Amino acid sequence: MRAVVAFLIAVLALAGCGRRERSNPFDPANPTTRGIPAGFAAIAGRGAVELRWAPSSLPGDVGFQLFRRRAGESEYRAVTGVLAGDSEGLVDVPLADGVLHEYRLYHVLSGAVTGLPAEDRATPGPRRPWVADFLARTVSRLSNDGRRVAEVRAGFLGPTALAVGRGNRRVWIADTWQGRVTGLDPDGVVRVTLASFTEPVAVAADPSRDDLWVCDQARDAVYHFTLQGAPKSPVALGPIDAPLDVAVDPARGTLWVCERGGNRVRLFSVAGAPLAAPALAAPSRVAVDSATGDAWVTSFEGGRAVRYDASGTARDTVAFAGPIGVAVDAREGRIWIADARAGALVALRRGGAEEFRVTGLPRVEGLALDPLSAECWATVPGLGQVVRVAPPGAVVERGGGFTDPAGIAIDPGP
Repeated sequence: MRAVVAFLIAVLALAGCGRRERSNPFDPANPTTRGIPAGFAAIAGRGAVELRWAPSSLPGDVGFQLFRRRAGESEYRAVTGVLAGDSEGLVDVPLADGVLHEYRLYHVLSGAVTGLPAEDRATPGPRRPWVADFLARTVSRLSNDGRRVAEVRAGFLGPTALAVGRGNRRVWIADTWQGRVTGLDPDGVVRVTLASFTEPVAVAADPSRDDLWVCDQARDAVYHFTLQGAPKSPVALGPIDAPLDVAVDPARGTLWVCERGGNRVRLFSVAGAPLAAPALAAPSRVAVDSATGDAWVTSFEGGRAVRYDASGTARDTVAFAGPIGVAVDAREGRIWIADARAGALVALRRGGAEEFRVTGLPRVEGLALDPLSAECWATVPGLGQVVRVAPPGAVVERGGGFTDPAGIAIDPGP
């Protein structure tokens, strides 16, 4: 009997030791800390990476130390000495754009590196992607590489569409449920607010002509402003039955509008003169090929994308399950189509032949082209992600944490 009791005491003692080990905050098996610093993130910017982490809540002499490895290097090197336990981050500068930087952040206990590191990576560059998250009622700026959210702006009711002015890099935000369009500058200041709409659903900026066009689907009109927010002649185009999207061809001075309620695509001069109105069932989105003057228009309900020449004549029709977003790479001659119903991002050549496709993207919707890299960025509401795709169909990055990402726009930088 005594032997049995002794055995049970030994077992309980061992179990107690196991629990004590697991309560050690530097233990990788600790379910709370996982043995690594909390909240570590590397956020790529232009010539810099911002490193963020949560300050330590651990007792004793606990600090941090940061290590970095650049592409082509075999080992990590210390970037800092020992940092205080209440530190929350730093900016690593200057760095070369377009080069992958990998980081490790360690705990330091009583002057010695302890435990496993938190790890992240970032590729600096000038690009500033913006995403409208409709249900979260926010607009977010992503890191240059799309891996992290760099900034979240609240105060919206239902942001749906974005556009970037290439001249001053101003981001235009259509807040549909608030009936408002705002112009946000790169310094983070809102310098233009247009609050006279009912349901603004699309916006297009043309810095070459100082033009801003806004589709208000509830008012059946497309409104015209300067990039400083002043009304400009023609003040409005209409009536247009539920205008859903608008695109500008600055080279030819024309404007394309998806007239969803009227089952037509409308073509206007920038002076407001109607030029063509070809029929298309409930057109969804439009993008212009600046090299040819062709417009590519999707129809989710019609299950097709149609190419119109500069005069408004239909030249090609490509069948899809249910396409929404469209983006044109004029330099590469590539057209990107978001086939939402099929959950696929499809790349076409100018003649309509399919080049490649990326599947597994449920409800893929908004598209934006990075003209410098020829990559396409897509919002994927079905995954709560933004996906960055490079030819010939490689998924370069995925950024998550969104509720209902809708519109997307890319500021490629100065």
